[in-house]
Amino acid sequence: MKNVYHVGSGELTFDIIERIINENLKLELAPEAKERIQKCRDYLDHKIAESEEPLYGITTGFGSLCSKNISPDELGTLQENLIKSHACSVGEEIRPVIVKLMMLLKAHALSLGIAVCKLLPYSVFSIFSITM
Repeated sequence: MKNVYHVGSGELTFDIIERIINENLKLELAPEAKERIQKCRDYLDHKIAESEEPLYGITTGFGSLCSKNISPDELGTLQENLIKSHACSVGEEIRPVIVKLMMLLKAHALSLGIAVCKLLPYSVFSIFSITM
């Protein structure tokens, strides 16, 4: 499909970014990116299950709370609270085109399968339907 860019299908260049923004392309996660993400997630899930040692920021708190162990039931809450703590801000609202660009760059970085994230059954790319 011509009006779709597949995140994680290859190098993300300035020309591609410009096309995504200017043509308001729909974004989808490339199948190969899904595979990389799932492989990384499977590795982490295995590491958590098998490790007797705490894993910083995964099964422990962050910073001064690094010695606080997080139970498996609280792991989701820990990650959610981390996102919420970084989402606080003051000042003017960010323009939608900047939000779109930030989300694209984050999605591209996660599509490399180096940092762990979780594939969800719904698309986080619905935000990209914003008209610029």
